[in-house]
Amino acid sequence: MDVLNLVLPFRSLFYAPVYLAITRGVMARHGIGVELRYPPAGGDPLDLLRASGADAAVGGPIRLLRLGADATDIRMFGQVTGTTAFVVLARDLPPGDWRALPGRRYLPFTGSRTPLLFTRAHLHRLGIDPDSVTWLAAANAAEAMARFRAGDADLIELPEPDAARLIEEGMREFAAMAQVLGPMPFSVVMAPQPADVAAAKRLARLLAAIGESQAWMHGAGPVAVTAALAATFPEVADRHLLAAATRYLGDGAWARGPAVSAADMARLFAAMAGGGEALPDADPATVLGALQK
Repeated sequence: MDVLNLVLPFRSLFYAPVYLAITRGVMARHGIGVELRYPPAGGDPLDLLRASGADAAVGGPIRLLRLGADATDIRMFGQVTGTTAFVVLARDLPPGDWRALPGRRYLPFTGSRTPLLFTRAHLHRLGIDPDSVTWLAAANAAEAMARFRAGDADLIELPEPDAARLIEEGMREFAAMAQVLGPMPFSVVMAPQPADVAAAKRLARLLAAIGESQAWMHGAGPVAVTAALAATFPEVADRHLLAAATRYLGDGAWARGPAVSAADMARLFAAMAGGGEALPDADPATVLGALQK
């Protein structure tokens, strides 16, 4: 059995297709053992991929786009998640009332700047100046949630299960960003261009196992997925796991398969551009082809 070192950005329900491919024995059936690695808090999985000699990493393709498709030896081999995982909660705003945000205090997700980039893009799309919002900062999710509970912010953006916990406490869901943004390759498998046929086959088996896991999750439904995840996330209450599974399956945050479409890449490009990110001087389909060649 081949043992692959796989880097994940951080430990999260968002990457459930990977965890379940391991714990349900799918990787083993494909002849793969997996050792998971994580960068330091706030670190870049691509940096750890290169520094540690790991075989592959999961992360946003935006990281590759920032490097430039022709300026890196890292390529994209398929998606793990099919859109954003983040939920916006508000203290006293009606759901979806984005035009009420100017002057409000907003706590973005602390672990990555991509969710904030996409939130700013959505405001731009609505004709709202993102800088009319007071963007706050917190050291980590626990601090952000404590500040929100204390009334130091009007809105907060979080993944599951933190969103479910605050909703249970009576906070109001303002927007599920997956529904706002639509499908896009939010997290993908990245790896160096395979040096030989054996390396290419190992990556292909990794993608096949993740794809099988994705298909099982969507076919099995939230209750079965909750049960399967319980051992990996014992610190999360079953009711919060179920809320997360229901949301992520329904919104497509857990992708149905590893293939990335040009249309979804174009949607990612639009969100990046709207948030102020510099983009390669090429159309999305061309960039997708370059990242996957």
